[in-house]
Amino acid sequence: MTVFPARRPNISPRAGLLDGMRAIAPLLVGVAPFGLIFGVTAAGSAVGGGLGYASSLIIFAGAAQLATVQLITAGSAAAVVIATALVINARHLMYSAALAPHFRELPARWRAALPYLLTDQAFAVSITRYLRCGSPGR
Repeated sequence: MTVFPARRPNISPRAGLLDGMRAIAPLLVGVAPFGLIFGVTAAGSAVGGGLGYASSLIIFAGAAQLATVQLITAGSAAAVVIATALVINARHLMYSAALAPHFRELPARWRAALPYLLTDQAFAVSITRYLRCGSPGR
Protein backbone atom coordinates (compact mmCIF):
# COMPACT_ATOMS: atom_id res chain seq x y z
CA MET A 1 0.00 0.00 0.00
CA THR A 2 1.33 3.41 -0.99
CA VAL A 3 1.02 6.14 1.60
CA PHE A 4 1.21 8.92 -0.96
CA PRO A 5 -0.93 9.21 -4.06
CA ALA A 6 0.77 9.22 -7.41
CA ARG A 7 1.63 12.66 -8.73
CA ARG A 8 -1.47 14.35 -10.04
CA PRO A 9 -0.84 16.99 -12.71
CA ASN A 10 -2.75 20.25 -12.47
CA ILE A 11 -3.79 19.61 -8.87
CA SER A 12 -5.45 22.58 -7.20
CA PRO A 13 -4.05 23.94 -3.93
CA ARG A 14 -7.24 22.79 -2.17
CA ALA A 15 -6.90 19.24 -3.52
CA GLY A 16 -3.23 19.23 -2.52
CA LEU A 17 -4.15 20.35 0.98
CA LEU A 18 -6.73 17.56 1.26
CA ASP A 19 -4.16 15.02 0.03
CA GLY A 20 -1.77 16.22 2.70
CA MET A 21 -4.42 16.02 5.40
CA ARG A 22 -5.17 12.43 4.43
CA ALA A 23 -1.48 11.54 4.43
CA ILE A 24 -0.83 12.96 7.90
CA ALA A 25 -4.03 11.79 9.58
CA PRO A 26 -2.55 8.47 10.81
CA LEU A 27 0.29 10.34 12.53
CA LEU A 28 -2.14 12.45 14.53
CA VAL A 29 -2.96 9.49 16.76
CA GLY A 30 0.00 10.50 18.93
CA VAL A 31 -0.89 14.18 19.00
CA ALA A 32 -4.07 13.89 21.08
CA PRO A 33 -2.42 12.06 24.01
CA PHE A 34 0.45 14.56 23.96
CA GLY A 35 -2.07 17.40 24.08
CA LEU A 36 -3.70 15.82 27.12
CA ILE A 37 -0.33 15.37 28.82
CA PHE A 38 0.58 18.99 28.18
CA GLY A 39 -2.83 20.20 29.38
CA VAL A 40 -2.50 18.31 32.66
CA THR A 41 1.08 19.54 33.09
CA ALA A 42 0.14 23.17 32.42
CA ALA A 43 -2.97 23.08 34.60
CA GLY A 44 -0.99 21.64 37.50
CA SER A 45 1.83 24.15 37.22
CA ALA A 46 2.30 27.82 38.02
CA VAL A 47 1.34 28.58 34.42
CA GLY A 48 -2.26 27.43 34.80
CA GLY A 49 -4.83 26.49 32.20
CA GLY A 50 -5.28 29.88 30.54
CA LEU A 51 -1.63 30.53 29.73
CA GLY A 52 -1.19 26.85 28.92
CA TYR A 53 -3.99 27.09 26.37
CA ALA A 54 -2.53 30.29 24.93
CA SER A 55 0.88 28.64 24.56
CA SER A 56 -0.69 26.01 22.32
CA LEU A 57 -1.66 28.78 19.91
CA ILE A 58 1.52 30.83 20.23
CA ILE A 59 4.28 28.22 20.52
CA PHE A 60 2.63 25.35 18.59
CA ALA A 61 5.47 22.95 19.42
CA GLY A 62 5.12 20.34 22.11
CA ALA A 63 8.71 20.09 23.34
CA ALA A 64 9.02 23.87 23.62
CA GLN A 65 5.68 24.09 25.43
CA LEU A 66 6.74 21.55 28.06
CA ALA A 67 10.12 23.23 28.51
CA THR A 68 8.63 26.71 28.89
CA VAL A 69 6.05 25.51 31.42
CA GLN A 70 8.78 23.85 33.48
CA LEU A 71 11.01 26.94 33.29
CA ILE A 72 8.22 29.34 34.23
CA THR A 73 7.17 27.11 37.14
CA ALA A 74 10.81 27.04 38.31
CA GLY A 75 10.88 30.86 38.26
CA SER A 76 13.36 31.23 35.39
CA ALA A 77 13.99 34.61 33.81
CA ALA A 78 11.87 35.50 30.78
CA ALA A 79 14.98 35.68 28.59
CA VAL A 80 15.86 32.08 29.51
CA VAL A 81 12.33 30.88 28.74
CA ILE A 82 12.26 32.64 25.36
CA ALA A 83 15.79 31.54 24.41
CA THR A 84 14.97 27.93 25.30
CA ALA A 85 11.84 27.95 23.13
CA LEU A 86 13.77 29.48 20.23
CA VAL A 87 16.59 26.93 20.45
CA ILE A 88 14.20 23.99 20.67
CA ASN A 89 12.26 25.28 17.67
CA ALA A 90 15.33 26.13 15.55
CA ARG A 91 14.80 22.86 13.66
CA HIS A 92 11.82 24.51 11.98
CA LEU A 93 14.25 26.80 10.12
CA MET A 94 15.86 23.72 8.57
CA TYR A 95 12.46 22.24 7.79
CA SER A 96 11.40 25.46 6.08
CA ALA A 97 14.61 25.66 4.07
CA ALA A 98 14.17 22.08 2.86
CA LEU A 99 10.53 22.65 1.86
CA ALA A 100 10.84 26.17 0.40
CA PRO A 101 11.72 25.07 -3.15
CA HIS A 102 8.54 23.01 -3.30
CA PHE A 103 6.31 25.94 -2.35
CA ARG A 104 7.66 28.61 -4.71
CA GLU A 105 4.70 28.42 -7.08
CA LEU A 106 2.02 28.72 -4.39
CA PRO A 107 0.26 32.06 -3.92
CA ALA A 108 1.75 34.33 -1.27
CA ARG A 109 -1.20 33.84 1.09
CA TRP A 110 -0.53 30.08 1.18
CA ARG A 111 3.22 30.58 1.70
CA ALA A 112 2.44 32.94 4.59
CA ALA A 113 -0.05 30.61 6.31
CA LEU A 114 1.51 27.17 5.88
CA PRO A 115 4.63 27.65 8.07
CA TYR A 116 2.39 28.02 11.11
CA LEU A 117 1.20 24.45 10.55
CA LEU A 118 4.70 23.02 10.08
CA THR A 119 5.25 20.26 12.62
CA ASP A 120 7.71 17.40 12.73
CA GLN A 121 5.02 15.07 11.38
CA ALA A 122 3.99 17.45 8.59
CA PHE A 123 7.63 17.90 7.56
CA ALA A 124 8.23 14.14 7.44
CA VAL A 125 5.14 13.52 5.32
CA SER A 126 5.81 16.49 3.04
CA ILE A 127 9.48 15.91 2.34
CA THR A 128 8.88 12.20 1.72
CA ARG A 129 6.11 13.03 -0.74
CA TYR A 130 8.22 15.61 -2.57
CA LEU A 131 11.21 13.26 -2.80
CA ARG A 132 8.97 10.56 -4.27
CA CYS A 133 6.66 12.53 -6.48
CA GLY A 134 8.30 15.89 -7.09
CA SER A 135 6.95 19.35 -6.42
CA PRO A 136 3.42 20.29 -7.39
CA GLY A 137 3.23 21.69 -10.90
CA ARG A 138 6.53 20.18 -12.07
